Amino acid sequence: MRSQISLTEYPATALRVALSGLAIVATLGVQSVRAEDGSLTVYTESNSAAGNQLLIYAQREDGSLAFFRSLSTHGIGSGGGLSNQGALAISSGGSLLFAVNAGSNTVSVFHVGGERTEFIATVPSGGATPVSLATYGDLLYVLNQGSDEITGFRVHDGGLLEPLPGSKQSLSGAGVGGAELSFSSDGDFLVATEKLGSQIGVFAVVDDIAQAGQFRQSYGAVPFGFAIDRRDRLVVSEAGGSAVTSYDLDRGVLSVISGSVPTASPLNVTTLSASAH
Repeated sequence: MRSQISLTEYPATALRVALSGLAIVATLGVQSVRAEDGSLTVYTESNSAAGNQLLIYAQREDGSLAFFRSLSTHGIGSGGGLSNQGALAISSGGSLLFAVNAGSNTVSVFHVGGERTEFIATVPSGGATPVSLATYGDLLYVLNQGSDEITGFRVHDGGLLEPLPGSKQSLSGAGVGGAELSFSSDGDFLVATEKLGSQIGVFAVVDDIAQAGQFRQSYGAVPFGFAIDRRDRLVVSEAGGSAVTSYDLDRGVLSVISGSVPTASPLNVTTLSASAH
């Protein structure tokens, strides 16, 4: 299958490349960091059930990418696609990389910078089958698909992850198929998509702690990957109908801007990204 990759620029020259987990079974997400000389280092993961690997690609002078090396995440993948978005995340400062280990219910932390990538630690994800990560400031939140919940961590200097008491919140039900978790532009809300129940959840974040979610029915079937711009407008892919719907997130309430706009290609092989400008 053919996939489309889009690039979004973030502060501190950190770049995020989002890749649909349905597009390529073995690779569930891609992250990229731009060095001072303008070159990119691209990260993805193998999701192998025999031992998950962080896969690193370097950019040549002509812009092409070549495989550079692999590092163990010290965790286990699921061995197949997770039907997710956001399995990798880069810290706001761009020096830390986080990766899910869906088979061992953990999150791995790496230090990235220059030509070196170093493993720091692997910590429990706070639930079962972590599939999506969201970062804002010194916060990391994890969507645990298998246990239908989100949970938060404080990111300390050196990459230490400290669980945040009271941050664990449930999705709308059991077996809802959580797909992606992301912060709003100001970090005041977390948004999660649920494929199987076609729900979108919004969790207020108060003093860094996620509150109980407020859920609404997606305009179209099977909300999947999404992007949020700096004005807190969402564009959500709908895998059930090859369409996209845009929403406005106003003080935690989602309202439809454009409903189920058809697309030219199936959305299970297409990723959406919105400019951070």
